[in-house]
Amino acid sequence: MSPLPSATKKNRQRRRPIYVAGAATFAAFLLGLLSGCRPHEQTPTISEPPSVMQKLAMGHDQQSSVAASQARGKKVYDHYCKICHGAGGQGDGFNSAMLDPPPRNFADEAFWKRVNDEQLQTVISQGGESVGKSVLMPAWGRTLEASQITDVIAFLRTVPALAKKAAAAEESEN
Repeated sequence: MSPLPSATKKNRQRRRPIYVAGAATFAAFLLGLLSGCRPHEQTPTISEPPSVMQKLAMGHDQQSSVAASQARGKKVYDHYCKICHGAGGQGDGFNSAMLDPPPRNFADEAFWKRVNDEQLQTVISQGGESVGKSVLMPAWGRTLEASQITDVIAFLRTVPALAKKAAAAEESEN
């Protein structure tokens, strides 16, 4: 017998404790992970997901959290949305003249009666094409965080009231 096979056999015998120790460490790691993954008690299911306003109202000081969300949403809207939808959300932004179909008029109260927050979340994050609307409405889901989209929706829900105030102020001036 040559010395090489016996040397290899000795090397294998020396490495075996290392492999066993490594396997034992890995098994302990997996057990630690699995022990933390116990099923939680099921929460009752709700037929419809809560709206943006309901989510915000779940905070301790609901008025300030809703107002803060709307303020944050306005900042995001002004940065990303105003160029097409306009400062007042009436679909009259700088780019609107070049878009066919024109951008959504968020001041239209009839629109708010037929849309829910989940639909708005989808169209903002996945784009207009994802819901059969204009391909020109970009998907903002990779640009904006979910909380930013929630804030934008909270702001958009204020647009009809803001439009009414602006119209009333304009009429009183004339």
